[in-house]
Formats: sequence, C-alpha cells, structure tokens
Amino acid sequence: MRAIVPALLMLALLPACQCNDRTVIADGPAPDDQHAPTDAGPEFLPTLPCLEAGIPRGTDAAAPLPVKPGVKWTLTLAKGSGLLTSPVLGVDGELVVSNSHSGVLGISVEGKPLWSIGWPGDISLYGWDDPTTLASRVAFSSDDGRVLLVWPKGVTGDTKALDGPFASQDQMTRPIRLGPDRFMVGASDGKLYDFTAGKTGARRIPISGGYPDEIVADGQGVVYLHLFGSSEVLAVDLASGGVLWRRTLGGESVYGLALDGQGSLLAAVSHGGTSYNTYKTDIVALDRACGATRWRFTTKGMLGYGILLVDADGDIVYHMTFYGKAPGALERLSPEGVRRWRVEIDDNSYYLELATLGPIGADGTIFAYINNQASDEPYGMEPRLRAYSRAGQKLWEVPLPHSHVSLGDAPLLLDDGTLILGVSHAVPNERQLVAFQTRSPGLAAAPWPHRWHDNHATSNLAGPTP
Repeated sequence: MRAIVPALLMLALLPACQCNDRTVIADGPAPDDQHAPTDAGPEFLPTLPCLEAGIPRGTDAAAPLPVKPGVKWTLTLAKGSGLLTSPVLGVDGELVVSNSHSGVLGISVEGKPLWSIGWPGDISLYGWDDPTTLASRVAFSSDDGRVLLVWPKGVTGDTKALDGPFASQDQMTRPIRLGPDRFMVGASDGKLYDFTAGKTGARRIPISGGYPDEIVADGQGVVYLHLFGSSEVLAVDLASGGVLWRRTLGGESVYGLALDGQGSLLAAVSHGGTSYNTYKTDIVALDRACGATRWRFTTKGMLGYGILLVDADGDIVYHMTFYGKAPGALERLSPEGVRRWRVEIDDNSYYLELATLGPIGADGTIFAYINNQASDEPYGMEPRLRAYSRAGQKLWEVPLPHSHVSLGDAPLLLDDGTLILGVSHAVPNERQLVAFQTRSPGLAAAPWPHRWHDNHATSNLAGPTP
C-alpha cells in the first residue's frame, strides 16, 4: 500500500495535454519510411486514456477470389472535350453526372437517360445531391463562381453567385453538406460561404492565413480544412465562426483529409523531394478536439489524388504515386498508424499508374483504376479496372482498351455490387459511363470508405450538422 501512494502522487503531477489555438506542431517526419509508431513509443501521443474495449477486429486473410466482373451496360453521354464528374446517387435513386458540354444528367441504374439540364458555356461542373431531405441537388461551377441548386427530376432551382476571385478550379473547394438544403464552400478570398437553398445571400466566415483547399464536416457542428499550398490545418466552430485550433504540420503542403471512427482527423503532408525516389509523405492523425498529433507515419511517394479511405476495421487505405517514374503502391495502416502492408501497383512496368482509388466494398475489396502513363500505349499495358483484397492481394483486373479514367475522384458502388466508372475515349472522342457487376455486397460499413466519405459524397461523417 505504501508503494502505491507515491506512484499515484506522481501520476497526479504529470502535465495534462496542453492544447490551445496557438500551439504549433512541427514535429517533422519519422527517421525513415520503415518506422511505424506504436502506442508504446513517443510518436503516439493520445490526448485521452487508451482503454481496452475488446472490440473484435477483422482479419487480414485474403478474401476468396471473386468472379471477374462483366459489363452490365455502357452509356455514351457526350461527344468532344470535357470530363465527367463522379456519378452520385440522386434523390429518386437515379445516377447524377455532369459534363461541361452536356450539362447535368440524370440516368437510371439500368443505364437509361432520364433527364438533363443544360449549362451555359464550357465550364466545369460537379454533380451533387441531398441524401437527407430528398429535396434538392447541387451542380457546381468553379469557373464562374456560381452554385446551381437542381431540384428533383431535373427542374432548375436557385442559382447563387458567390463573391471573390474565382479564376480556376483550384480557387474554390467542393461544396459540402451541413444540413437540410444547407451547404458550405471555401473560396480564394479566404472565406467560407455558408448558404441555404431558397434563401438569398450567404453567411461568410473569414479564414486568415490563406484560402481553404478542402473541407470536411463531423456532423456535430465543426468543420475541418487545410489551406491551399501550406501544411496548416484548422478546426472551425460553425455556431460562432471561430477557429477552435490551428496546427502547422511541417512539410510543404497538405493533400487530403478524412475522419475516422477513433476521434481523429487524418491528413497527408507532402515533403516533396528533388527526385522521385526522395518523395516523402506523412500520414498524420490529429485529435479532433484540440489538434494534437496522435501519431505520424512517413512513407515513400506522394499521396495520389488526395484520397484517404478508412475501412470497416478502422484501417487507413491510400495509394502513393511517383508520377510515372516508378511503380505506384497501395498501403494500409492500422488505426494506430502501424503499416500492415505495402504492395506495388505493377512490379514489372513503369507505364501503369494508379489513377483513382476507391471505394472499399463491404467484403473488404479495394477497387482501383490503373491508367497508362505512356503517350504510346505499349501492347498489353492498356488501362484496367482492378480489385485488391483487404490483405493487398490482387484479385482480378479487367482491361479497358483505348480509354482512360475521366474522374479525379472515384467510381460509384451500389448496394447490389454494381460499380460505375466514367471513362473517356480518344477515338471516337466521347465520354461514357460503364457499369460492371462485381460480387461485393455494396459499400463497406466504415467511417470513410469512399472519397468524400460515402456514395452521397457529403464530406460529412455523422450526418447533417444540427
């Protein structure tokens, strides 16, 4: 008993987590890419006690080899230039996709055109939707600073003009949903715009130090964002508009944000490099309450398309690229930041590169689109749709001759296993949606199994903000 009392006194004197909105964290990368932090090491700094919950974890055993998927249908949407946006689920269960020439399109899950809305000018569009109230959809143009609210069955709704310099796509974020008919977008004038369908004007929240590059919401009244061209990450309280905390993560810039089921904000921090073999990226887990670093894992390469996914086990899945100078790689980390595996996309050719990642299926299947980086396509190196198991084993691939991906985000996975991918063809010059039938039983029941969270692309972890 006498030995226990001094120990308790020492524990009581330990300093508490020192978090405030002026704390700067620049702890730098781990010594090398083989270093994997654990909860026993100095890299793992939990702000809350670690409790053993006894939660059953999934295994890394390879799933049975599925049947190679067949094509269910193909639909040509547009001729000429202009990319397709990622297809999303509409309010009536249809697919919504957009193209700068064809406008906003509604398509049945069987591949039949339903409705369309034209859009003036050759500008970029994003298909959007409202999964909660079944009341509205959003199509978004970053070139002219307008947000078009599209009502059910293709009837045009409100058009909102946002202030500020909107000269390029890089100067405006994708909109995120905050509630019924409520949306937010970040702009290059350093403000967040909080607006509601049917109401004039928008609430403006100024952000000092730069302009937002990506926003995610926790559904509990807080949004998280990183600033363009920097390694700074912020948490903003929606009720007051105040910054709850601000962190500088070191490195050159942040690419990609996601939320997990452990109370962390995940961010990828680029460290650049002088050549492809010196590119480094940190995957960092920040405590959402105060921004303290929970763990940091350093790996080789640059995060592809800013995509961080979280599977049903809470593991983080992402892909690294070397811009065609070396084979890209898939990686999977545990919730504590320990690497489970790293697999090269193609170990015998530098021509193939992972073009887009996701989603993760309910059976743990990881879907990826592999593109060809060469201008002259070598025989046998055509792009392909590929699937990996949760253990990183290549399950199957389907060649896609003379085509390349036309989305910067990810395919859409429906509950029946239909995987819908947008592709473009040079000859003939056309844009298509292609639906494949996979054996995956829908999307993984996971915190962040798809880029921007889910098939509704809401960037919202827990539903609408109160």
